[in-house]
Amino acid sequence: MISFLALAGTVLFGASAAMAAPGADVRPVPVIVVVKVPTPAGVTPERLRAGFEQAVPTFKAAPGLMRKSFTIGDDRNFGGVYFWQSRAAAEGFYSDAWRARILQTYGAPAVVEYFEAPLSITGQAVNAVTER
Repeated sequence: MISFLALAGTVLFGASAAMAAPGADVRPVPVIVVVKVPTPAGVTPERLRAGFEQAVPTFKAAPGLMRKSFTIGDDRNFGGVYFWQSRAAAEGFYSDAWRARILQTYGAPAVVEYFEAPLSITGQAVNAVTER
């Protein structure tokens, strides 16, 4: 069964980077990061949105950041979904200093989750209204 799955993955999706020929151009795999920060008591969604607008220049200047969507969760969290060129770029942004600043500013640590994104597409329904 395992050899069938490996063969099917190779046929359907191509060889993995690990199977690439020696000297082949192996680029870093993009990474999606989901960040959640507990929303402090009394902070409204409107206040969060205003803070997002103020933060846009900071994120536009972040090395390796390809895309970011600001998020407000139903579970009293806010944060974002980030699309980075590589895990190294993402980890460079979420430094110990960044984590300490989040803890000091919001009174709770951020949850940061990393996901490899070896393939991404853009669908037909791209909403230009939310683009900056």
